[in-house]
Parts: sequence; C-alpha cells; structure tokens
Amino acid sequence: MPNEAEGRKVALAAFLAVLFYRLQDDKCRAARQRLSRETVRDGSGAMFELVAPRYDFVNNVISLGLHRGWKRTAVDAALKPFLVASSERAELQVLDLATGTADLAIDIAQRYGSYVKQVVAVDPCSRMLDIASRKLARAQVSDKVLLVKGVAEELPQEWTNRFDVCIIGFGVRNFADRKKGLCEVWRVLKKAEASTATPTDPVSRLVVLEITEPRGRSIAAPIARFFLRTCVPLLGALFSLRLREYCYLQRSARLFPPLDEFLEAMRDECCLETIRAQRLPPFGLGPALIIVKPAPKQASVEAAALAPEDAFVNSSATPSRSSTDAPWHVESAPRNDERDASGVAPPSSVVA
Repeated sequence: MPNEAEGRKVALAAFLAVLFYRLQDDKCRAARQRLSRETVRDGSGAMFELVAPRYDFVNNVISLGLHRGWKRTAVDAALKPFLVASSERAELQVLDLATGTADLAIDIAQRYGSYVKQVVAVDPCSRMLDIASRKLARAQVSDKVLLVKGVAEELPQEWTNRFDVCIIGFGVRNFADRKKGLCEVWRVLKKAEASTATPTDPVSRLVVLEITEPRGRSIAAPIARFFLRTCVPLLGALFSLRLREYCYLQRSARLFPPLDEFLEAMRDECCLETIRAQRLPPFGLGPALIIVKPAPKQASVEAAALAPEDAFVNSSATPSRSSTDAPWHVESAPRNDERDASGVAPPSSVVA
C-alpha cells in the first residue's frame, strides 16, 4: 500500500507540474484565446506565436541537438565562397528569411562579422522577433543584425538587387506561396551579367536548409521517417503542449516535394540554378542543404509569379495569410534611433 500511495503522489505532482507549465505563460494563453477566434494558417506567423516561448528548447529536443551543426554548415556554405573568391575585405549584405529566433543571423554576425556589412533578419512572428532581440543583445551583435517583421512573398521594392547572400533555415515549407517567395528572393539577390558570370566568382547565392522526409531505401530511412512522423509530434507536444503545431511540422516535411523536383522547379520557375544539394548527417538522413545562384535573366521569373506550379504548392497549408502576416508591419530593436525597445526596424533602415 505505501508504494501505491507514493505512486498517487508522484502522479499528482506530475499533473500539477504539467498544469503549471501549461498556464505559466500568460502571454501565450492570451494569444491562444485571441487566435482561437481567428483562422490560423498552418505555418503562418500566427501559428508560431503559440510555440515561440519554448521554440528553441523544443528544437534542441526534437533534433537531439544536431540543429546547431546543421546551421553552422549552412552559414559556412553561404559565406565562405565569397571570402575565398575575393582577396579584398568583403562587406556583404545578408538576408536571413524566416529567421525565427535569429540563430543563423547571430552565427553569421559572430563568425563572419568582419566580412558582413549587415544581416537583415526577417520573420512574420512578433514573439519570435522579441526573443531574437534579446538573444542579439546577449550575443552583443545588435549593431550588426537588423530585425524586420514581414513575409517572404512581399519584400520591399527598394531591396531589389541588394543582397549578396540569402539564407533560409527551415522556412521554405512555411511560405504561403513558395513560388512567389522564391521569386522575391531572386529579385533581391544581386545578379551578374550573363557575359561576366563565372562559377569561381559568386555574385550572390541562396542557401536553403530544409526538413524533408527521407525517401531513400537505406536501412535507416524507415527509422528516420518513424522518428519524424511519430516522435517529433509527441516530443513537441510533451515539451511545448502544442500538439497541432508539431503535427504540422511532420506533415509539411512529408508533403514537401522530392528534392530533384524542387530543384527543377526553382530553376525553371524562379531562375535559381543549383550549385549543390545534399542531405546532411547523420547517415545522410538530416535536412536538405540546397545552394543555388540567381540566373541573370528575369523573363521566366516574371512569368512564374502569375500562377503556382504543382512543385511549389504548399499542400500542408491554405494559401490565405493570417492577420499577423501583414507585410512589413513595423514593430521595434535596440541599435540606433531607427529602432525602438523591442528590436524590430523598418526595411527602409537597411544600409544601402
């Protein structure tokens, strides 16, 4: 009987701990109540408002800590070619789309800060940007990174041909319109003239780090699919108490087009030519790392914006965008007079 009584006490303590964990974040609870009255698109900024407080912690859990190495690999793939190709000191303009809590932007500023003029980190989620602002201050890189609230599908016109590098970490799956978002990336990247472009002299590049479901026939592939389909939603629900959002993660990865189809669509519809594509460790079952460059001609990109092709259709989400995804809604960042307390600045403050 004493063992049974102790078991009841442990069960009660666990229940109370989970209850406290669920209710401790007043802002998150208020957001749930507000968003329950709205239509929230899966993958939208509004959805990420709900998972933002525990986003970094859950990422560590569901990736088993591997996401840090994946992100470092993506940053190196994006920046190193410019340092090798030029003997002069670079002053690169970098765009970090779907920045989330700014892990990639911080890594770029810390390891490549002397070669980077500015990192513009864009995300549609206000709470993610609030967390990012605090992380920038702790890392002491607020002067190098500019936080902007917005969506990939509607980047400012004044950003045309501005950036040397665009990096997207685990964000392409969440675009409301993948084709339009990637065509916008093409527009804001610098382009070389067809007569002067050479493989050894990169004018600009896009690096995409994305979760896709392994489709190979290796022995480990079924284990990876089981982990993504079953373990990721359960772990996400356990540690964030947001089952729906982490079910979306595995569903969007499963519905993402095969890598060869995606690369072909980027080339044909968005004028983004593949430099290299690979799956990262462990055992080639990690996320896909895609490195592409913008082709100099624009005609096919303009045509691509008219209607989405099958390879770009986001099957895991409706095309509508929630109210928190309003393009370039300016909020706030502690760096200069153009920022206020929360860390987000308007796109017009990007250094030319």
